[in-house]
Amino acid sequence: MMKMQTAARFRSQLWSLKMPSLCHRSFAAISTYKAVIFDMYGVLIPSPVKLATVFEQQNSVPLGTLGKAIRTGGEVNTWKRFMRGEIGAEEFVEAFGRQCSEIAGSPVPIGSFLSNLTSGPMTRPLPVMMEAILCARSRGLKTAVLSNNFLQLNGDPFLPLDHSLFDVIVESCREGLSKPDPRIYHLCLNRLGVSAHEAVFLDDLELNVEAAAQLGMHAIKVGDIAASVKELEGVLGIPLSGFVPGPGSAPGATKLPMDQLTQYLRKALHLSDKGTSIHFFQEKEKLAHYSCQYNCSLKYYVSASWPLS
Repeated sequence: MMKMQTAARFRSQLWSLKMPSLCHRSFAAISTYKAVIFDMYGVLIPSPVKLATVFEQQNSVPLGTLGKAIRTGGEVNTWKRFMRGEIGAEEFVEAFGRQCSEIAGSPVPIGSFLSNLTSGPMTRPLPVMMEAILCARSRGLKTAVLSNNFLQLNGDPFLPLDHSLFDVIVESCREGLSKPDPRIYHLCLNRLGVSAHEAVFLDDLELNVEAAAQLGMHAIKVGDIAASVKELEGVLGIPLSGFVPGPGSAPGATKLPMDQLTQYLRKALHLSDKGTSIHFFQEKEKLAHYSCQYNCSLKYYVSASWPLS
């Protein structure tokens, strides 16, 4: 209650600061969503489906062999047991390789496929999605990874992401559960501290998207990455591109008195010197409209926006 009153007082008094004479200022609308949950493969990093196709072509393996092996055997098949952390990498390579070889009618070097899954393009997060995450977090949204993932030979999960960009990371190989099991979705929601209707979920597999939607989440099927980010923008009602971190990056005509504003934030919200950061970013790349967003460790977010003309 105290924090809410402090935030309300801060919002009502913010404009008493002496700021440049600008045409218009308004508080940004607050989204009804509190969190965005991302699948990893095919959403934050490249899809392994294309990788499997290339592997089959390069190794003269009949197309679709790996996909058939993944789908065969239900919940107790080798692939799903690997995703749930029930078997290690060595056992997986032996068992899944044997299964694929039986389907193909010839030896399939699954060890090299597993190596491909953890190297090259698979280690490089998709820039468009990373920027979307930065923008979402700058608006106070929580972010999470919910991935069907596996343990590498060294016992660590493959997770080529900046962990600091996510409030929660849930991996099937650590939880003993995998999507589309409703329990792993609930686990992620509980750790985020949000309800299903307060979360948006992105995944590249229809089955996982349907499971999230059935629980009450707004679910987005990811195909084209750029198009999916645009769809997420529409759902959240905020821009997810043009993020520029750090104070003092605004054009001269739009600069606010950052020192005065920072001092006010620290005093009004009782923050330490390290508790406040101010970010300026461009709302729309081709439009003369900017926002200056002020955020602090207590998760209060206030936005001032104006046209330049």
